[in-house]
Amino acid sequence: MSDPFSITGSAVGVISLGLSVCGEIARYARNVQGQTDDMKHLATKATNIRSLLRGLDGLIDETRSDSPEVAADLESKALGLQVYLDRLKRPIDQFNEAQVATTSVRSRARSTLNKAMYHFKKEELFEVRDCLHSMELDLTTALNVPGLPDLTARELSEEVDNWIPLLQRAAEEGKMRLSDEIFLYESSLSAMDFTFYFLVPFNLDTFPGIRKFVTYMLDHNVTTNYRNASSPLRMLCHAYIWTEQELDLASYIIEKCGPINWAPRSWIEKINMQCLLRRHDDSIDLPSEFLAVLRESETDLQGLLESKLAPSKDSLNGITLIQVAMGWPVGVKLLMKAQPGIRIPESYHAGSGINDEETKIDEYVECSNILLGTGYRISNFDIVYNSSNMVRSIFIQELAKRRRKLLDIAEAHIHPGELCDLRKGETGLPDAYATALWAALISKGHEMDQSLRPFEERSLFCGYDISPVSLDKIYEAGFIDFDLPLEGEYTPLMGHCAYIYGYTDLERIAWMISKGASIFRTLPGSNSTTLHLLNTMRDVIFGLHLGRERNISQAASSFRWFLEIMIDHNQSKLEVCHAIIRNLTFDGLSLSHTCCTEIRWFPPWKHVRDESDLQEIREEQTVPLERFEKLVSEFDAQFDALGLPLMDFLQEIWYERMIKFLSERDKYDLEHNEETRKLGISLEVDEIEIPLVVQYICDQVRVVESDCEDS
Repeated sequence: MSDPFSITGSAVGVISLGLSVCGEIARYARNVQGQTDDMKHLATKATNIRSLLRGLDGLIDETRSDSPEVAADLESKALGLQVYLDRLKRPIDQFNEAQVATTSVRSRARSTLNKAMYHFKKEELFEVRDCLHSMELDLTTALNVPGLPDLTARELSEEVDNWIPLLQRAAEEGKMRLSDEIFLYESSLSAMDFTFYFLVPFNLDTFPGIRKFVTYMLDHNVTTNYRNASSPLRMLCHAYIWTEQELDLASYIIEKCGPINWAPRSWIEKINMQCLLRRHDDSIDLPSEFLAVLRESETDLQGLLESKLAPSKDSLNGITLIQVAMGWPVGVKLLMKAQPGIRIPESYHAGSGINDEETKIDEYVECSNILLGTGYRISNFDIVYNSSNMVRSIFIQELAKRRRKLLDIAEAHIHPGELCDLRKGETGLPDAYATALWAALISKGHEMDQSLRPFEERSLFCGYDISPVSLDKIYEAGFIDFDLPLEGEYTPLMGHCAYIYGYTDLERIAWMISKGASIFRTLPGSNSTTLHLLNTMRDVIFGLHLGRERNISQAASSFRWFLEIMIDHNQSKLEVCHAIIRNLTFDGLSLSHTCCTEIRWFPPWKHVRDESDLQEIREEQTVPLERFEKLVSEFDAQFDALGLPLMDFLQEIWYERMIKFLSERDKYDLEHNEETRKLGISLEVDEIEIPLVVQYICDQVRVVESDCEDS
């Protein structure tokens, strides 16, 4: 079973892996013998993604110091690309394994020839293409991040005014050719070609500056290549629904550089292209069947489908007619009726861009039901990454219905003992182990409806971006095994605790804990617990690494909210309360854990502890650990004797004692002080530094009061 949390260790690691994988795909696609349009498209897209990945890597570095919250959000988006990379690596790894197994010179030559001709099977090519397409969309969205510290809406117009003289001088000096292309990407100038790059968020606020720059370049005969995902028209088309001013700029770009020649990759692109078509009939150059669908012309599409010559193709650059027709039920029905065997675009709904506020959401829902009725296979992406709650609910209910049917068939044809082994503890609807049921039934010779076939080996509860509202719907539909250990004995909660980059991640963790997921389960191959892992990510969650410049009261409120969720579920367990007290005390004293080092990595259960590091930590903390143990014993005795609710004990007893303990200083020794002065050393009383984890138990006001009282 694939590991849904198989991250390479960091955002940098994922970006590095993405560069490597896309590099392999680009090299392969370029070297294919008798290169087809599909392979040329594959090479171009993989190359574009490598450029986008480099831009994301650079942007993370640029924002890490000035805007750490933006950097953290970008890193989260980078980590989210791992799911695509896992899918992309499968055919590559299979080919590499086949190469290793090939021993003879003759067979190696044959293998090399096969690679040069056409290594990917057709369905594998579809998967690679779809994965690259999804990555391109996600990266484009990530690079349109609001709140960047440099080129803001206020500054962009002024910056453009500064750039224009540079461009003029470059043209005069022969550094910029009229054939150069516009790419709105990296913040750099190429001295050799003087192709100009810059990165800004595409939104209504920054649009005036973007328009000024693009217009200037077009007026000076600089072109833009639509094949590049970072070209201004493609980025603008994907950014948001246009107003008249965006339509004017798009029309001018088309006038200078030619009509749009790519199929819409999202709902937003489709709406913008439809607006362009209504304004200029020749603004888009696509096959007639795509234009008929964009115009939503029943007459035109019906005529094309009835003719013997059309449709010439049902996909363009990886985008199918069905995808473009979504939101137009008449068109979807016509396409399905005319081509019963048409390939249904699996996972298209993920990140489609449509939301519940769109005027055509009801039509989109109807189209979704049409697809489901024709056997559309539901993937986790359709549910986890869907931007419409209405569409997501439909897929959840349909998936639950199919999984009930799969379970009924399995119970009727598989021995109870074998079925129990296959389900590995599942008691609700088949989820992570649904694939095992399918495989067992197929092996026994049963004819199965393909719509029941699980799309992937992954638990619904492992989705990085799934909201608590969606988790509730999934749970209510009958998928109740949210705390079941998966392959490798890790749980979804462990995976989420190792992947925290903001409060939305915290909400998913809080949901699981509130439902009863254990925070005291031991991590696979470790002495650490889920709670321990969660604590190592607390710097990211609550901004402890940002010091006292952030809004402490707001962070403290969120911290206490999360702590109360853990306490409420475990209030009746004395040993759990003692564990929470011990854990907070340990962190409040700023000690380092000696039970592990592997939890610094992601995922921790794939890394080995460094015993030399542990021994060094033990030696350095001998005395502090003795003081810690005495303090914990004191707290445990007080908690047991007073019988207070744990949160009340932490705020009234633990907090005040920690403040006092941390404020204590060694007694003044006059003789020692005089001796150190002779050595040229002047001893001064250091400031009292109260760790934020202690402050968060109460609030900023009480900390200030305590500091004043001690002084």
